Amino acid sequence: MVYGEYESMIEICKVTPSFAPRPICWGSCLESDHHFFLCEFHDLDSKLPSIPDFVREVAKLHQESHSPYGMFGFHVTTYNGTLEQDNTWTDSWEKFYALGTVRMLALEESARGPNSELKQLSKELLDKVIPRLLRPLESQGRKVRPSLLHGDLWVGNVATNKATGQPMIFDSSAYYGHHECESGVRQASNISQYTNIPSIDELSTLRPMNNDWSRECIEAYHTHIPKDAPVEDWDSRNALYALYVLHSYLVSL
Repeated sequence: MVYGEYESMIEICKVTPSFAPRPICWGSCLESDHHFFLCEFHDLDSKLPSIPDFVREVAKLHQESHSPYGMFGFHVTTYNGTLEQDNTWTDSWEKFYALGTVRMLALEESARGPNSELKQLSKELLDKVIPRLLRPLESQGRKVRPSLLHGDLWVGNVATNKATGQPMIFDSSAYYGHHECESGVRQASNISQYTNIPSIDELSTLRPMNNDWSRECIEAYHTHIPKDAPVEDWDSRNALYALYVLHSYLVSL
């Protein structure tokens, strides 16, 4: 887990060096089963950063990063919370997302046992919903450009640098994916509140609901990066991406 975070933060700092603390090292203690990750120290204010500054840096991370193989995935395993992510390099965004969904559903079943209703819904999701919403992104000459994503971008992993007044992010589980699939800036700190969890859009880990800061972030983000075509599918894609992330948090309970 600490190795994955170390490599994630290295990649983010290559693109946006002032947007994240510089990682220094990671390792294991010699005489105990404890592990560590060290990074630069910054005195942080927990208040949410200014929207223009925050969105500018998120957009820069998405626009100026380059997948080393032009594919979706990451070069090491990362963890979202306690959940191991499948970062196998994949040349199709639809396939990468579907494989990740299959993994989350398998974890759900292993944690809670089989459920016939969930199996049927999962089949509909994998056979119909994902192809319907993600395949058009890679059809009719369109392509999804792999962008470096933080991987767990919620308000607990966002702060303001007291020395500079600029936004900073940390605690990353990075991968290269569709930029719309990330920035879930969650206000809620308890999963029991998940029906009211808002987000901005990296773009979506959880859908925005009645939160001005989140809605303003989405609007500002799209002044940097327009919604991908087909634009009319954007809201449904946002809902789909939110489903995946919310599911993974429920699995981790």
